[in-house]
Amino acid sequence: MNWKEYVASIPLLKRRVVALIIGITIMGFAVNPLRFALFGNDPYTCMNLGYSNVTGLSVGTCMTIFNVVFLVWMFFCGRRYINIGTLIYLFYLGMASDFFYALLQPYFGGELDLMTRVLLMGGGIVISCFGVSFYMASNIGMGPYDAFSWIMQDNYGHKGKFFQFKYMRICLDFSAAAIGFMLGSIVSIGTIITAFFTGPLVNFFINNVSRPLIYGRHSDIK
Repeated sequence: MNWKEYVASIPLLKRRVVALIIGITIMGFAVNPLRFALFGNDPYTCMNLGYSNVTGLSVGTCMTIFNVVFLVWMFFCGRRYINIGTLIYLFYLGMASDFFYALLQPYFGGELDLMTRVLLMGGGIVISCFGVSFYMASNIGMGPYDAFSWIMQDNYGHKGKFFQFKYMRICLDFSAAAIGFMLGSIVSIGTIITAFFTGPLVNFFINNVSRPLIYGRHSDIK
């Protein structure tokens, strides 16, 4: 039995759960190369770095607190987006982020040359998108931050174009980056690059890696 046959022999739900855990683990790791590069993180991490600056809590703890607060809002306004994946994301992403930060900090926590910082930024973005593709392709629940824009569209989309997902997501990311900046987080070229390239890269990995591994080459997410 080759590895493809072995993967196919695993029940689909188990594959989806494993894919989700793998994706969140990779996402938790990828946050840190961008932190060490000092070129700015994605808006969500940027916001939580800001909270960490002013509270003294770890970034992972800030992520968990933010997600718990938003989960309450999700329960009342968009509970159909809550699934097992939401709960795994809720608690595991922050833990993974803190774990890998502690692991990598002795090697990358000091002053780094420009080339190393650029490589960390580029590698962090690609690795993050790879992880996000597994998280999204597993399709068993959204994290509160990602669900926010969909819930707003569901509840208020009838009131005007502004409440459509893509516009809500732009507003959410802009607000998160602005909050992070005001709280002392770095907003720079890395933040801009993640805004423009995350979508295409995640889509590439979903279509060519994560979805074929989870569902088979010719299967679609249901």
